[in-house]
Amino acid sequence: MGTAFQNQLFIRLSRLGTVYLVGGAVRDSQLGLPANDFDAVIAFPQDQLVNRLKEWGYDPRQIGAEFQTVSLFNDGGRLDLVSYSGTLRDDALRRDFTINAIYQNVETGEILDPLDGLNDLEQRCLKACGNAAERFGEDPLRVLRLVRFACLFDFKVDPETWETAKRFVPGLSRVAGERVTQELGKILVLPDIDRALHMLDDLGYFRLQIPELARLKGLVQNRYHTKDAWEHTCHVVKNTPPQVLLRLAALLHDIGKWETASRECYAWGTLRRVKGLYFVNDFQLMGKNLGRWVQAKVEVHGGRMDNSPNIIMVKHIRKIPLLPAKSFEWVPDGKRHFLQHEKESGRLIREIFPRFRWS
Repeated sequence: MGTAFQNQLFIRLSRLGTVYLVGGAVRDSQLGLPANDFDAVIAFPQDQLVNRLKEWGYDPRQIGAEFQTVSLFNDGGRLDLVSYSGTLRDDALRRDFTINAIYQNVETGEILDPLDGLNDLEQRCLKACGNAAERFGEDPLRVLRLVRFACLFDFKVDPETWETAKRFVPGLSRVAGERVTQELGKILVLPDIDRALHMLDDLGYFRLQIPELARLKGLVQNRYHTKDAWEHTCHVVKNTPPQVLLRLAALLHDIGKWETASRECYAWGTLRRVKGLYFVNDFQLMGKNLGRWVQAKVEVHGGRMDNSPNIIMVKHIRKIPLLPAKSFEWVPDGKRHFLQHEKESGRLIREIFPRFRWS
């Protein structure tokens, strides 16, 4: 497996000790898929490994904080190396999921499976390696990886692993924004994006990380929509081509609807201007060209905001000779409105994007 560059490295590294492939390459090979992701381990001290690679003319890069990876790049590919001490089982117990903790000897092809990952592959089950709390605590990004792998391979998730993952969603706030953004980008282009979005929602990811999106759940739309704003959003994303930019646009296109949700109403009164704001009775009016109606008796037709009930978004306004006895009423079977929600969506997106590292 691998490119000529990678195989040449395997041959040279085997002079230092037994080299094992682990992770995506072994997993995908067992699933009958092309192997593109090459990670290897070797029981050889890292500082000596780096020196030896330099002697051979390579340019090794040491990446990571607690668990450093030695990465080598070439036009023909990439290889990530980790030095380990102890047994392969010790190395396996610091990896994320058992399906990614299957080892293959690069010389003999022998498979070693210290955590029964092959059985989990066969059962199509995603399970944390060893103690799930320790694994997610080491790197909370594994919560997002769980979603990606489950949806990519159509695997069920081990119940204990799932319940533990929920507890570590808040830990994503201490993960580098670049890593979270990259993982979320991979999720957004999954074929089964609908399942992925609902898994993220069930984990509480949106509630904690993008609450502006989470509050669309249960937001009733108008008579032309059969779904609430959240399910409508998921449906749009699912039917959008799997490109990150397009699916981000689909995911966030209606995010301003919660802010602008209203129900059709009428209000009557004398329009007043106070400190640059416009009012009829106790209702603040939002709309265009309201200044021309100051001190006039008016009938206002618009939408009273769900979440700011003292605000009416004006659709129409007209001058009337006399004010009726009533000052407000709902329109019977009136429309649901989301007036100017596209502008509000744009404003919210400008607040949300700095939490990530999109270009």
